[in-house]
Formats: sequence, structure tokens, C-alpha cells
Amino acid sequence: MSKKNESKNLNQFLTRYDDKKHNEALAKEKYPTGWQPHAEYDPKTNKGTLVSRGTKEQEPEFATLLSEWGFDPNEYEIVGNLQVRTWDMNMGDGNVQQAWYYKADIRKKVPDFDTDFAKLLKEIKSYKVKTQPIQKGNTAFMYYVADWQMGKRDGKGSEEIVSKVLESLESANARLKELKKAGHTIDEVYVLGLGDIVENCDLAGWYSSQIWNVDLHLRDQITVARRLLWKIVKNFADQNYKVVLSGVTSNHGQNRSGKQSLATEELDNLDLQILEQVGDLVYESKYKNIKVIVPESPHLLLDVKGYLMGFTHGHLTAGGGTPAKKIENWWKGQMFGLNEAGDNPVGLARMIVHGHYHHFTAVTQGGRTIMGVPAMSPSTDFQTRTGYSTSTGVVTMTVTKDGWDNLKIL
Repeated sequence: MSKKNESKNLNQFLTRYDDKKHNEALAKEKYPTGWQPHAEYDPKTNKGTLVSRGTKEQEPEFATLLSEWGFDPNEYEIVGNLQVRTWDMNMGDGNVQQAWYYKADIRKKVPDFDTDFAKLLKEIKSYKVKTQPIQKGNTAFMYYVADWQMGKRDGKGSEEIVSKVLESLESANARLKELKKAGHTIDEVYVLGLGDIVENCDLAGWYSSQIWNVDLHLRDQITVARRLLWKIVKNFADQNYKVVLSGVTSNHGQNRSGKQSLATEELDNLDLQILEQVGDLVYESKYKNIKVIVPESPHLLLDVKGYLMGFTHGHLTAGGGTPAKKIENWWKGQMFGLNEAGDNPVGLARMIVHGHYHHFTAVTQGGRTIMGVPAMSPSTDFQTRTGYSTSTGVVTMTVTKDGWDNLKIL
């Protein structure tokens, strides 16, 4: 079969009969430049335009105009004011009627994140906290939340990610009991977000395939991640530990306007947005043993029991080499940039913990440590491209003034 015939066979299955009929009718009509009825939408820019077919309605419903071209009014909206024109339309057999035409800019609706949040907030305000003495000790337990990428379709998708997070939480509770039985006096639990908590839904061409590789839209990604993070924090707080929740920015959390540019700034980030939302829940709750730290920098420095620890996602590094080498070069820059004004405080850290690369790595040199933690979501794309698979899990460990110890991947 020739390519010409193949193309013809394909096109017959692509033709939309309503469009064909309509296009034939349009050919008999003459429209002013820019007013021929049509609709177009670019998902990369989230911008589109529609021009309605002729109608007798002088005050049409926006939903009707959108539905006419196949745009669900629940998902799309008209932006700004309608442009209106009217002229006589030949209906045939000498019948001429006045018709109205409407032009509008359209976009996909920005999700309303407040509905679920308000419901959750109401539940939290009515929740009764069991008041018991707070644990006493000199040791912190670290629980790292890294690269969940909630909404990612890889493997068994979001359902598998949620199951793994819940399993890791049960394992963390068991691990705490083991450590206490071994004589470690743990009084604090740090829940540290190392970025990419959600997959995001790219409409700006950042990752061209991402919009087709998610099983949850952005609103649901944020809802699930927020509720899971709250469950984790509440779990440790209910065991009477002092809980510190904090995190950093990430590439999947960025608000992008294109492949190479941020629409706003690095701190306008979904990871920090979710962190702040859980922080709002904490401060509206009756918990007195939970502290939330929202950084004013893409990176984070914390004094954990007298041991200075730095945290970053890993996407802002540059240069070649292994992930550990990239982090090392970035860290050297942070150290070199220290000044009396307190800029780049992460340069003071004795240890850097990062995500982003989906592998566990640990390098110690001269009393300083660089540790990369694994992701919670699998990466079939990485395995397809390289042949290597990545092990998922949650890194936990203890920290005292003398440093870190008792590392275990759950």
C-alpha cells in the first residue's frame, strides 16, 4: 500500500463529521477578518481563543459558548470581556436574519485548593488532643520525605506511592521502639521534605510528556500529599514527641512559564505551599508539640541537637560528575559565599542531605557528609533509558550533638 493511500485511510478516521458539515457551511459565508467561527487551545501556554457560530442570543451563557466547541465548562473558563459583532446571515431561500458573534480568550481553570483545605481545617479544630507528658531525651529521629512525586503514573501510580508511605510510617513507629529499647533517648522527630512531593501537571512545555504521565490532576496531587504529610506529623505528635516539620523547594514544585524560565520565583513552589498549608492546620489545631519551619531560601540549615545540618533538593546544582560531586561543588560555593550578613548559611553545615537523584548515596570526608536519599516513586523512564532500576524507601536515622547514626532505609 502506498503512503498516499495510507494517509487517505488515516484521514477518514480522523474526520469529524460535524466539523466537516460546518466547514462546508462556512465556505458559503463571508466573515470579517478574524471572525470566522473557530476554536484553538494550546495546553503548553494554557491560552486559547474561540469565535462562536452565529446565534440569536444577545446575552449568551459562557458555558454554552465553551460547550459549542467541546470545552467542558467545569474545566475551562472565559477570560476577560467578550468581543461582540453582529451582521446579517443568509439562511437560504431569501431568508436573512441578524446573527450575533462572540470572540473570547479561554484557559483551563486554575484549581481551587481551598475546598478540601477548609473541610480538613474544620475537622482539625474539633479534634481533641490527648495531653500527656512530652518525651524527654537528647536524640532526634529524622524521617525524610523525598521525591514522592504524587500523581506520577509510573509503576502502579499514586495508589502504590500512598501505600508505600503508609507502610514506611508503620515501620518508623517500629523503628522508634527498637531504638528506645536499645537505650536511645529520643525526644524529637524531624519530618524533612526534600522536594518533589508532587509530580505537578506541566502546561508550559517544561516536561513535554508530563501532562500525559499523571494519574491525578494537580488539585488531587496537592490534596493527597497534604493529607499524608499531616498524617505523618500527627502520628509522631500523638506519641508525645516534639515534632519539627520543614522542607525545601524543588524542580517539580516550580511555577514555570516555559522550559527555561520561572513564572515568578524559586520560592513560589508547591513544596513550600503544601508545607505552609500543613503549618496552618497545625496552628489551628490544639497540638502544642509541633513546630513548622518554612524557609526563606531554597535551602535550609537546622541546628539539630547541636549538630548543624543542611538540606536541599539538588536541582540547583551545576556541572558534571556524580550526584555527590555536584552537591559537593555546590556546597563549596555556599561555604565560599559566607559573609557577616549571614548569606548562604547552609555553608556552615556539617552534613548535607538531598533528594532529586532517586538513589541512596553517602560520602564522608574530613568530618563532613553528603547524603542522597532515594525516592518514594519508581522511575520506569530512568530504567528504560539506562537499564538501571532505583530502590524506593524512606531514610531514617538518629542525630545527637556528636553527629548522625543508626541509619536505616524503611
